Amino acid sequence: MLAMRQLLVSSLLIILAACSPQSGQSPSGLVYCLEGNPEAFNPQQTTSGTTLDATALHLYNSLLSYSPKEAAFVPELATHWQINASLTEYVFHLRDDVKFHHNELFTPSRTVNADDVVFSFQRMIDNNHPFYNEGLGQYPFFQGLGILQNLIDVEALSPQQVKFTLAQPDVTFLSNLASAFAVILSKEYADLLQQQNNIMAFSQMPIGTGPYRFIEYNKNQFIRYQRHDNYFKTVASTKHLVFDITPNSTRRLAKLVSGDCDLSALPQAREAKLLETSKKVKTVNRPDLNVAFWSFNTERPPLDNPKVRQALDLAINKKAIIDSVYGKTGQIAYSLLPPLSWAHPKTAPTQSFDPITAKALLTEAGIDNLNINIWVPNVARAYNPNAYRTAELITQDLAKIGIQAQIVSYDWSVFLGKLNEGNYDTALLGWSADNADPDNFFSSTLSCAAIASGNNRSKWCHLAFEKLLQQAAKSNDKQLRYQLYLQAHQILEQQKPMSYIGHGERLLLSHKNVHGLEIDSFSGISLDKVFKTRDQD
Repeated sequence: MLAMRQLLVSSLLIILAACSPQSGQSPSGLVYCLEGNPEAFNPQQTTSGTTLDATALHLYNSLLSYSPKEAAFVPELATHWQINASLTEYVFHLRDDVKFHHNELFTPSRTVNADDVVFSFQRMIDNNHPFYNEGLGQYPFFQGLGILQNLIDVEALSPQQVKFTLAQPDVTFLSNLASAFAVILSKEYADLLQQQNNIMAFSQMPIGTGPYRFIEYNKNQFIRYQRHDNYFKTVASTKHLVFDITPNSTRRLAKLVSGDCDLSALPQAREAKLLETSKKVKTVNRPDLNVAFWSFNTERPPLDNPKVRQALDLAINKKAIIDSVYGKTGQIAYSLLPPLSWAHPKTAPTQSFDPITAKALLTEAGIDNLNINIWVPNVARAYNPNAYRTAELITQDLAKIGIQAQIVSYDWSVFLGKLNEGNYDTALLGWSADNADPDNFFSSTLSCAAIASGNNRSKWCHLAFEKLLQQAAKSNDKQLRYQLYLQAHQILEQQKPMSYIGHGERLLLSHKNVHGLEIDSFSGISLDKVFKTRDQD
């Protein structure tokens, strides 16, 4: 299979060298080959990286964002904010004259105000709200972090001032509001659709404030956006933005080479390497705040036994996985937090590949002839460029200690839906940071609240671990938080609700006539500053 893929890519490179498909094309449009369908067009309702890339930073804005370059929060829809000493009240002052998009159903009569902010959060915290069940009817990012449970009230103090009131102090609250999930929606649009008994259009025909407005979506084919010419910041560099939905990485590469796409998401590491000598295609990569892991469904015997989970972790050769799947674009994960995080343990345990000890642990647990399944998505992720290949290597390692494993794979959207049913033993998943706070990794993937939200696929709820996370969220003392997270890591080492696999770089391919692409260590892809020049050769 690998040889065939290399042959195909080599053939594509010959085609690329021989012709210049972009020559003479208008630079007013941009086509991005996307790896899958978005789950929704409202980032509030999903934690899918595919959805974030396709929607969040193109259609919407949040109150604020985080700049890695400045290592600081920067204004978006809010110009400034105040926080009380107890970290329970956050007051935001909104920017004047921010215009919403329009579509065939809606033309806004006013600019963004505090009512829109109140609506955007009340629809999530009030389960009797008419828009609570609209769209996917879930808010996994906010629910998994316990934000909605802690948020007592959101109130408009004036047309351009809004106050958030929390039940408990939360030092992470500002970071979470700066994430791509905390988008601001139009209350006026929602009111109109409710009057027309057409609530379903709220997500199907989204309205935001971002650099592009929604035009059209054909599932498994494309998403079409158009520039928002009244954008409150610098308007987008290109008039048209199209996402060409292409799940197969080799097909994405073929479309890039042929000129059907200007940029392509998540290439396989080997594909990117084969393109290193290309004069027409360039690779854009950066370190990423992410982690790939193998989740164990702790509600299913014998995976409810920590010794069994420890055995599974010791049985797999992570170095072989990194070498085969990631190449030079990844590194072994020794903790849930990537090395870029300030809370990454300075003395992270370097757990070794030890099948002998793994076998002994199974014997101690009274386990023989274990048979499990491994669920994997069929799309590449930044944290794991090829989950299926990873699963193949894991099954080979497990077979050496007498464990039989079957790989179960589905299309991305089907995969997520079936995971929610809970009928899996283990699953290869991961997490990409939404903000710079380490709590984003811990609470999002392993808190008790994240079980209900669907992000804690290990279904592991540990009260001592939970208490440490809560203590850390209430403190502004960075050193104290580091020590609390260190204790949390120690519990994870003992309990092993998941096996850490690796940290991957974010890879993108583009034509060399594409410029202005910058990718951060978290949030989705932003393409509003990207532009093309005409090929000259």
